[in-house]
Amino acid sequence: MKQIQKILLGAVVFFVCGVSSVAAYQSPGKPAGFVSDFAGLLTPATKASLESTLSLFEASSTVEISVVTISSLGEDTIENFANKLFAEWGIGKKDKDSGILFLVAPTEHRVRIEVGYGLEGVLTDARSRQIINRSILPLFKRNDYEGGIQEGVAGILRTLTDDPAYLASLYEDNSPKTFSQSTGGDYGDYFGAGLVFLFFFFQLGLGLISIMARTRSWWLGGVVGGFLALLIFFYGVPILSIIAFFVFVPLGLLFDFFVSRAYKESVSTGSKPLWWAGGNWGGGSWGSSSSSSFGGFGGGSSGGGGSSGRW
Repeated sequence: MKQIQKILLGAVVFFVCGVSSVAAYQSPGKPAGFVSDFAGLLTPATKASLESTLSLFEASSTVEISVVTISSLGEDTIENFANKLFAEWGIGKKDKDSGILFLVAPTEHRVRIEVGYGLEGVLTDARSRQIINRSILPLFKRNDYEGGIQEGVAGILRTLTDDPAYLASLYEDNSPKTFSQSTGGDYGDYFGAGLVFLFFFFQLGLGLISIMARTRSWWLGGVVGGFLALLIFFYGVPILSIIAFFVFVPLGLLFDFFVSRAYKESVSTGSKPLWWAGGNWGGGSWGSSSSSSFGGFGGGSSGGGGSSGRW
């Protein structure tokens, strides 16, 4: 009889603990973009810069990185909160599980990098822990949340792009090392500025495609091709520029033709044009008044990989 009572008591305790664990998680709401600053730790300029950087990185790699700050974990652990939030928002592409959650809870002084299934072999638990200990926590301990978040994002990006110098620096010694120190430069001046520069020209290209699609003639594609050939000429390669002219101009005209036709077919059928056919890209469009091109995450999942830290 006593054995049965112990079993029943154990079952009740297990059930109560399980219900408490589930009930502890409180959703912060819907994502505001790749950067959701619910705790208000970032200035508008820093948030916009990070949003552009992560948006460009997602467009070129399909990896979705979500930076989230929350006012409080409530009664939850940061590990459970991160796992639940990751699943709720579906961070990462569904077929690749290519998502990363960078979660900051300043009230409890906790931070976590949660990694999707598909990236656990690249952003390992050990690398996540080193990024937190060397790049994030030293700045958080000085209440420099903006700097810590920027350095954390930079460390994640450099790890995903397999930067050998940065990866080596993670294990050089036991002293904290920020991204700027490990690369001999400044993230905001070099890496971030380079990504923003590329993002600008990427958006410029989308704008030209949008114009090509909406014009009745195809001459703009030829003009763009001729301009590219002219750039080669200015770089001091006249013979190559002549060859490029006879290649790029026809290709530009042909591209303009296909883009225009695809756009007209979409309009005639009432469907949404694809981004390469002059439609919206990631929920935004060229010339739109919307301040964000974020269209939601792709439905990825995580198995609890990553690392946590406290300051």
